[in-house]
Amino acid sequence: MRNSRLRMCTLFRYSQRVPRNCHISAFFFDERHGVLFGSCGLVNDWKGWMVMKSIITAAVLTVGGASVASAATMYDVFDHNEGGSPEHALWFNNDNSVPANPDGATGTNPNHFLLSNSDSGEGKLIVYDNGEAQLTGTVLNDDGQGFDLVMNLMVDDVNSYDAKGPKGSPDISLWTFFTLVSGTLTSVSSDLHDYVITRLMSPADKDYAVQMGLGANDKDSGFGLSSWIYMQKASCLQPLQVLLVDDDCGELGGDINVSLGVGSELPETPEVPLPLSLALLPVGLGMLGGMKKLKRKAKA
Repeated sequence: MRNSRLRMCTLFRYSQRVPRNCHISAFFFDERHGVLFGSCGLVNDWKGWMVMKSIITAAVLTVGGASVASAATMYDVFDHNEGGSPEHALWFNNDNSVPANPDGATGTNPNHFLLSNSDSGEGKLIVYDNGEAQLTGTVLNDDGQGFDLVMNLMVDDVNSYDAKGPKGSPDISLWTFFTLVSGTLTSVSSDLHDYVITRLMSPADKDYAVQMGLGANDKDSGFGLSSWIYMQKASCLQPLQVLLVDDDCGELGGDINVSLGVGSELPETPEVPLPLSLALLPVGLGMLGGMKKLKRKAKA
């Protein structure tokens, strides 16, 4: 690897837009926002960058956030309703122009995954006073196939976002917007793949985030949360496979559309739970070690 490809990027905050063709070789953080120091040129596409960003950002939050106790508000999470019946909490795009459904899914509505089909019938959203948040739940389709959903989020009260599909003329200024830190869909059935939520989706003329508030679930005027997301098979995002071209590894579009119950203060101040980050920390640190070896070889 040539030294010129090891040039350093500018400092940036992970919740802001990040430079293209850049991934992280070192990092540090402040109390609320991970502040990352990047090394450009080694991952030359957006998809590869998102993998590195997700891994290292999760590692940052594990080291800097999981050990810090914080007060929190917890919300019960439910499917949204259409025509009096529960509808999807997670939906995979069924556009024939891209892979969908997802691979291996069966049943009447194979791409509609509901919280109400699981044993608990609901999920949880915990929003911590330090701005971190986590959405969790088990979502299943009509055939009992599905995923354990985990989305790690960060409140963004600095940037301005467009409202996606507000219902009932709500006061958008009262909404809460989140950026995506990391997300996973871990299959609970052998015939589905695991997926990584790689990034949020917006049309060219809009800037959408994960949104929460009255009329925010993009389906009804009640209190809810929604987001457009991109997903990709976890097996396609291994470090040595990010540059491979495989039609079966394309990103899938999808939606999160849920209703929320009344928030309740947690009785204690538990440590911020980021299990995905704990799992990814050794991977992120291993990549950092690999980067240092590449630099030493380049200098030699």
